Amino acid sequence: YLGSAFVLDIRPAQSRTGITQRVFDASACGLPVLSDDSPELEFLFDGQGSIFRFRTLEGALESRERILRFPQEAAFQARRSRTRVLERHTFRHRAKQILTTLQRFFPCSLA
Repeated sequence: YLGSAFVLDIRPAQSRTGITQRVFDASACGLPVLSDDSPELEFLFDGQGSIFRFRTLEGALESRERILRFPQEAAFQARRSRTRVLERHTFRHRAKQILTTLQRFFPCSLA
């Protein structure tokens, strides 16, 4: 991602929902992310507006222009995304979440 103004994230056609790892990776690196809209983005990033989203090609082009014309705003949003990823979306967080869920269903096997 070194030297990128932003990272474009587009889900594969077969994935109607979900987001790719690129959203987390680019955010963790402190880069602005331009992604096709997904309900998961709202949930994972608490609707803080830290990921630039689009629903149409025109929306993507408008967001791209905004990122390039206002780099300070883009950098601010990228820092918010980075903070969010480091606070809640690392592998350590995921492992803890998995173990907590497993303990609810199998309390004796993980003790």
